[in-house]
Amino acid sequence: MQRARRLTTKETVKLLGVKPETVYPYVSCGQLTGRRGESRRSSTFDIPPYDGSPTGSPPEDS
Repeated sequence: MQRARRLTTKETVKLLGVKPETVYPYVSCGQLTGRRGESRRSSTFDIPPYDGSPTGSPPEDS
């Protein structure tokens, strides 16, 4: 079974078009799932759902 690819903070920031400081509140709110990396100083994130909006924000739950 193949593991789903996870994104680094840098990749997540680029994909969403936000600052790194914005990624962590997304995790706190449950919009992204993050995990500590092996070094404990880095995190990886599940590939977020993306609605193509110009803000790059994950879609709001209905």
